[in-house]
Amino acid sequence: MRSWVMLSRRGPPLLAGVMWLAMVSPLIGQRWAAGLAGGLNAARVSFENPTADALAKATPGIHLAAIVLTRVGSATAIRSGLAFTQKGFDSDDEQVKLAYLEVPLFLQIDFPVALAPRLFAGPVASFEVGCESRRVPGVGSVQCDDVLAGLQRATVDFGLALGAGMGFGAGPGCVVVDLWANSGLTNINRETTPPGAARNRALYLTVGYVVPLGGTE
Repeated sequence: MRSWVMLSRRGPPLLAGVMWLAMVSPLIGQRWAAGLAGGLNAARVSFENPTADALAKATPGIHLAAIVLTRVGSATAIRSGLAFTQKGFDSDDEQVKLAYLEVPLFLQIDFPVALAPRLFAGPVASFEVGCESRRVPGVGSVQCDDVLAGLQRATVDFGLALGAGMGFGAGPGCVVVDLWANSGLTNINRETTPPGAARNRALYLTVGYVVPLGGTE
């Protein structure tokens, strides 16, 4: 698994912030809502090489998000925001922990029945803000840019997410519970030798609170 390598990173927080502002700005003044959410995820890296893929196990992480929602119809909304999330993989001889800023852009469909069930899907842009390689022989944990880690990686990842959730009124807003999966499309491994292509996979479970602003959610 140590042959998995990845690229150096530069300026992802600024780029993620610019993308988020560009998407959110047109929504202000319409019927929109905002909130915060947090929870856990189970993430792993899917390797093209069957042997490497069999050795890679899921690793737990946290997910913290700011949510912006705007109505585009009676039962549809555009959902965006900015999130911090942890990903990576675990194996018998190696553990890699990755941290990303994520910018999602989801189309959300709401069903007007009890518990307000909803479906959402769309692209997610992820920008690496941290990477740590653990279990380096004779060293322990080092940053991925350290020569001892031997990790070079693509630090911008694009994926597609699909999820479902529900909500219920509480005070001026709504408590929302969401479960979704994010499948990375980018090959984050820049090494041409085995284990070949590597892509992020993550399953999220979050709880949040959203408050209507400028109209009802």
